[in-house]
Amino acid sequence: MVLSYFQNIIIQLINKIKKEIIPHPLIKTLLEGTIKLQSTNEVISNPLYGTPNLTAIIEILKCYFHKRSMANFAVNLFEAMSHNLTEDETRHNPKKIVEDIEKIYSNWVMKNLFDYMNMDQFFSALVIKELHYNSTIRRDVFHEATKYADGNKDNESLSSDMGMYRHITKFICDEQDNRQLTAYQSGVNKASKVFRGKTSNVSNLTPTEDAAAAQENNKRFAGEVPKSRGIKTTNARKTKVPYIAVKSEAQICAIVR
Repeated sequence: MVLSYFQNIIIQLINKIKKEIIPHPLIKTLLEGTIKLQSTNEVISNPLYGTPNLTAIIEILKCYFHKRSMANFAVNLFEAMSHNLTEDETRHNPKKIVEDIEKIYSNWVMKNLFDYMNMDQFFSALVIKELHYNSTIRRDVFHEATKYADGNKDNESLSSDMGMYRHITKFICDEQDNRQLTAYQSGVNKASKVFRGKTSNVSNLTPTEDAAAAQENNKRFAGEVPKSRGIKTTNARKTKVPYIAVKSEAQICAIVR
């Protein structure tokens, strides 16, 4: 009975947290991440929307927000840049924006965020802000930024060479390249199953038959079709690719195979 009572209290607290963070998408993103509990070394993933875990939620908040940090700076910057009045408020009570900005200013002064901010952190935060708040990569990039900041907090020269910014932008580009490579490799594997033994455009071709599959202005081809002709055909993934038909494989193809 007592255990059930406390579990209900915990669920109520977690539901209250869910409601309160609606205006704060970055905090929501962080609470959907993974944390290792210091007390048990247990690794908890998504303690807010997965299996509810109040201890893990507190650990995440403590990790990112108990001190002046890149996370604290980014959250406050996002809120400041996103703040605006409604059309009705702007028409009838424009003075409200003055009051709101005064509160934001006082908050920044109290947390010494102006002292923390530099060009590197500002543009790094801007990159993170522009990624959609529901995307996994936003959380990954934010983690990379905070990890970089923690690892280089004593190096004052990094702010001038945009070290964090270079780090996270390279991470984003590498992530996209890796995803494209994975998609390409997946497409190649599917194509190899479809064609059963045909290893490339230039192998196992009969020039008078296979070349007829390529078309240019509805004209079919017979014989060899060199790459220089610029003929295109549709592959298994429904994308246009160069079409080549030859009587024998080039030496490089035999080596690759």
